[in-house]
Amino acid sequence: MTNRNSQSGNVLFFILIAIALLGALTATLNRSSNNTNDTGSHEQRQIQANEILTYAKSIETAVQNLRARGCGENEIAFWHDSNGDGVEGNPDANRNSYAPTDHSCHIFEPEGAGMTFVTVPDNYLDSFFNASFAFGNYNYGANSSFPGVGRTGNCSVSECKELTMVLYHIKKELCLQINTALGIENPSGDAPFERTPLGNWGVAHFQGTYPSSTNGVDNGVYGAKTLCLKHENGSGDELYSFYHILLAR
Repeated sequence: MTNRNSQSGNVLFFILIAIALLGALTATLNRSSNNTNDTGSHEQRQIQANEILTYAKSIETAVQNLRARGCGENEIAFWHDSNGDGVEGNPDANRNSYAPTDHSCHIFEPEGAGMTFVTVPDNYLDSFFNASFAFGNYNYGANSSFPGVGRTGNCSVSECKELTMVLYHIKKELCLQINTALGIENPSGDAPFERTPLGNWGVAHFQGTYPSSTNGVDNGVYGAKTLCLKHENGSGDELYSFYHILLAR
């Protein structure tokens, strides 16, 4: 005669095994899902970094082509009709009174280089800074010099400033991926730190002149023409920005 208590014990034993196996399977699936998500995020950052680097190089090539056609370094114009009124004036950025009026030295006009003006997708950017200067657009300035690029020595004069393409407020992970793609070290898992607060840095739009004020990049990446840097603003917030030199002077 079969002992009912023994049967109940056996059933309970198998139930407990099934629960344990189900738990193990769930944990495995969760780990697999997390690994898949991590891999997907990494691949996504690689694609984003490549898009930024490719576009930056295309703008550099456009500058070189205009220079080869006779445009002076003060005549290059990055004007974009941001308010859609067809007029090259306020509040449009990068208005350049030194550029030929026929737009032959304009980067984003068909008479010039004919490049496409690109806005940056929101998922590339740190939304914490969405009300900040130039959020969401590539910017073009000439306020800063970079170590080991262009002229060396006294860079308190305008001849030492580089024409630079900048993308402010990108996500940290994307910033690190850009540096990795360029072979630039991210010390201690973070981007090279620019010690000058961003509020004091070269964020003005290029309008044909190269300021004479001192504003060097103190990042320790000697000779780098393209890189991503970590900044702090006046409030102590950490932020990340991409830089590409279009014209070393």
